[in-house]
Amino acid sequence: MYDDVEYYKGLSFCTDLLKHCDMMLLLGNWEESTGCTKEKEMCDELNISYIEIKTVQQLKDYIKQSLCEDMLKICNK
Repeated sequence: MYDDVEYYKGLSFCTDLLKHCDMMLLLGNWEESTGCTKEKEMCDELNISYIEIKTVQQLKDYIKQSLCEDMLKICNK
């Protein structure tokens, strides 16, 4: 995407999408990314929760936990 539009316009697309999110995942070395840092600041401003995930194993564990929680919700209906 960033090859097709200038950086700040691309970032505004991402922040516009973020306004519709319940949560954001911050992956890897997100602190080194200007865009991710801005998106995290926006989460703070809009009270959107976020989770920092540093390793592939943490991501796998998060996905597994989320899927289990979703399945429990479905089964308890």
